[in-house]
Amino acid sequence: MERRNPEFEFILFLRPFFSLFVFVHTYFNRIVEKAGFFFSGSRRKWSFSSLFLLAYSIVSFGQIDGDYQTRATGNWNDFNAWQVRNGGAWVNCVAGDYPGAAVGAGTVNILNGHTVTLTASPASPIGALTFAPGNIALSSVVFGGAWTLDISGAVTYTLPGANNNGDQTLSVATGILNCASVTMVTTTDNARIQTLSLSTGLLM
Repeated sequence: MERRNPEFEFILFLRPFFSLFVFVHTYFNRIVEKAGFFFSGSRRKWSFSSLFLLAYSIVSFGQIDGDYQTRATGNWNDFNAWQVRNGGAWVNCVAGDYPGAAVGAGTVNILNGHTVTLTASPASPIGALTFAPGNIALSSVVFGGAWTLDISGAVTYTLPGANNNGDQTLSVATGILNCASVTMVTTTDNARIQTLSLSTGLLM
């Protein structure tokens, strides 16, 4: 059943603007600090909280039917690890349903704190892969073998949490990742880590 919505391309169009917002926000703060303005700890926390809430709202309200999001750590082809957007709401996947199991999967969102292991090559491509922002724990997609993941659109990282919280990792290992592009945001912090790693695998 075809679930892809034409609005998917519009969502992809908006993502670069989010990356631009992160860039401008970061460098504005630097300019203010160098100018000698004083920001209390509470104001600084409010600033980071506002940025997180904005990023979360973009991810939340930009969803369309046919998109997927994780609901737990697990294997890619395990329906218990996923929810699908259906009728404007997130519903738990049923047996046999996971991103790429059928034609029409939209954006796949890896939520904060979840690790998904690719244990088979999905039969169909997904529309895009996005790491949702957060400050709790590592979010990752790990190829568990020489599997192939086809993505017709972009792989998009968002701003991870500070102090190694919320790091975002895509480990292709010995597999093959086909995608249109990979976008990472400028974190300006050595404790905010985004990783794309390969061993003998391929990025195409």
